[in-house]
Amino acid sequence: MKRPQKTMILFPPDWNKEEPYYSLPCLTSVLRPDGIEVIQKDLNIDFYDHMLTRAGLTQLLDMRRREFADLERRPFLGAPQQQNYETLAKEVHFLPFLIEEVEECVAILRTKDSMEDRTTFGRAHRNVETAIRAIKRTLDRPGMELASSDDVFAAATTPRPGPWEEYVEAHFLSELRAEAPDIVGLSITAVQQLLPGFTLARYVREACPDAHITVGGDIISIGREVFQGQARWYDLVDSFIYFEGETPFRTLHRVLRDGDPLADVPNCSYLEDGEVQVSVHASMEDVDALPTPDFDGLVWEKYLTSERSLCVTAARGCHWGRCSFCTLSYGIQGVGSVRCRTPKKIVEDIKALKARYGGDHFYVAGNGIPPVFLSEIADALIEQDVEIVWGCEAKIERPMTSDLLGRLSQSGLRRIQYGVESINKRVLNKLMKKGCPMPIVESVIEDTVRVGIAPHVFLMLGFPGETEDEALETWEFARRNRGNVFTLAVSPFNLNKYSEVDTLAEKYGVEIYRHPERDLARSYMYSVAPPAISPQRAIALARAIQLEFNDFSAYPESGLFDFHRGLMFAAIQYEHDPNFLDAQKRARTQQRTQQRTRNGNRPGEPQPVENGRNGHAHGAPGGNGLEGETLLKLPSNIGVRELSFDLRQLHKSVQTTMSEAYGKLGTGRTLKENREEFANRAGLAASPTNVVFDARECFAVYSCKQDAAAILKRLEGQPGTLDAVTASCARDVSERRKVQRVVRGLVKRGMIEVAASE
Repeated sequence: MKRPQKTMILFPPDWNKEEPYYSLPCLTSVLRPDGIEVIQKDLNIDFYDHMLTRAGLTQLLDMRRREFADLERRPFLGAPQQQNYETLAKEVHFLPFLIEEVEECVAILRTKDSMEDRTTFGRAHRNVETAIRAIKRTLDRPGMELASSDDVFAAATTPRPGPWEEYVEAHFLSELRAEAPDIVGLSITAVQQLLPGFTLARYVREACPDAHITVGGDIISIGREVFQGQARWYDLVDSFIYFEGETPFRTLHRVLRDGDPLADVPNCSYLEDGEVQVSVHASMEDVDALPTPDFDGLVWEKYLTSERSLCVTAARGCHWGRCSFCTLSYGIQGVGSVRCRTPKKIVEDIKALKARYGGDHFYVAGNGIPPVFLSEIADALIEQDVEIVWGCEAKIERPMTSDLLGRLSQSGLRRIQYGVESINKRVLNKLMKKGCPMPIVESVIEDTVRVGIAPHVFLMLGFPGETEDEALETWEFARRNRGNVFTLAVSPFNLNKYSEVDTLAEKYGVEIYRHPERDLARSYMYSVAPPAISPQRAIALARAIQLEFNDFSAYPESGLFDFHRGLMFAAIQYEHDPNFLDAQKRARTQQRTQQRTRNGNRPGEPQPVENGRNGHAHGAPGGNGLEGETLLKLPSNIGVRELSFDLRQLHKSVQTTMSEAYGKLGTGRTLKENREEFANRAGLAASPTNVVFDARECFAVYSCKQDAAAILKRLEGQPGTLDAVTASCARDVSERRKVQRVVRGLVKRGMIEVAASE
């Protein structure tokens, strides 16, 4: 008698950190009833749980300091090193601050009711997100193209030291060897997971050479021509599974157990006699026949949330299925169709998961669930008295009436995503083919808020053919509805592979640049002819709208944030104050005079401190009342450093390089040729400059004149009176008044604190 099969399902970084990725419990749920031992591991959260500690960030800081020191010693920086220098300069100065706070901040995010103190929660969220971005950058290789199969394969098969590699070697491989699985499945859904995922596959191959390694996920399906056309990938893995994975993964276990050919596995490719073979069978899941997801084995306590947010399937596919920018139908093989799970099964799933895992926050997954199904789900939840808080995605259409929204609210719906995209009728319904009744868009959003549901709205700018005036109509819509839209996501148009705009490019007036090197990309670079707005202009407009909206977001210190965390925040606030949405509307109105950026600087560009005279930063007290014996000190969040290169010049140089790269898209040059040209440029010469790093104000960086820098350096680690600072920084009597003026300006700026008298 053969022993039961053992399978390990792995999810590599980088993905969100608030809940398990849904593919793991879905695949686990179809295998365990067959007697298969399944070990599901979310290595994404395991890795970040390890790194978001004092020890983890200290390891990262040591690595970044070595890299930064190497760049600091250079007489000039070429184009590839310039952006890296700017990033490293910030990280080596902010990471010490984060090291001191990270464990406390992570604990706050995981503490129930922590969102009630919005200031504290906002600080914790900001600090943790900043640390996550620094960690995420270590998952890539400098200069590599994430969407290039050549770059990904070369990097994945070339060992190098790094936090991810060290984590796998020190914390995962021993468990892998001890478990000795027969089959290892890797779920890779996004392009940023390709390098960590295939690096992990290399480690698995070396540690368990007899295990069958299979890989699936959305980005694998999008790039299937690569994996079906290049035999080299089968040195790392044994098979790939495309599209929906439940039936193929289950069949793979059966054929490996019984010794049947891999050709029997649907949606699969594999290597046979040195040639890549693709199975002729295809499968599409009966959504209503799928079992309830199985989350057993996942460690809930590691996720960066105070509530367990569970997911259930309502539908796969889209009941509209005609949007010209969308590739959803390709991804799930259901062109123009939707497969829904019956409301009875959905409610059974919710009740079972709530009883098993104790969570009462749910996301009902489905792209544009038909209103009739939403109505039936709401009725079933109400009739069975199921007390949950839930969120979903919906398309604005006429059946989304105030009555339906009221019943959805009664059933526990507190968060809904609307894909509005554009408010211009021609763009929305003629070009995008969204099929949205324009007159009801704003009234549906208003009704949503009125019944106590927090709406999240998606907007898209720069669809091919859209003019500047049409895009500005969408901006005005965002302004008009600032009080009703709880959160907003504004993005420039992405020309997605396999969308209608891709397949009918000439019809939409686009010139697509299909760089062969970016063969794993899910979207293409492109250009359009006037009067349509260019991709670069669309990016600028989208950024401007997002910045303007973020100033007035209900979420503390951060405008755009994870949907599930937003769901819980909306739900908790609603539970404590049923009128909280109206309160947010009033608060946003009162804040409309807030300045988006200081002194007209571009987002991310270091901002100048003109001897401390550019205004109040943190509501600091004025400095005009300072006396000679007033004790001054440097706040813990402020640091002043001398750098070898001017960050403002670097920032402008990087922007210029990006513009040049766009300008060469239509010349037929390869990405490699562009990179080589930029690498060979003389670059930027060293130009020592002083900068101030502010860890409190969203980790901002300011250029700093010599006078202000000398004063700040004098106070580093040693408080001093105004007279003492003046004496040490003024070269003669004539400079005393100037130094004191600069000190007062820095106090106003919040960069110097008046110490409490003893």
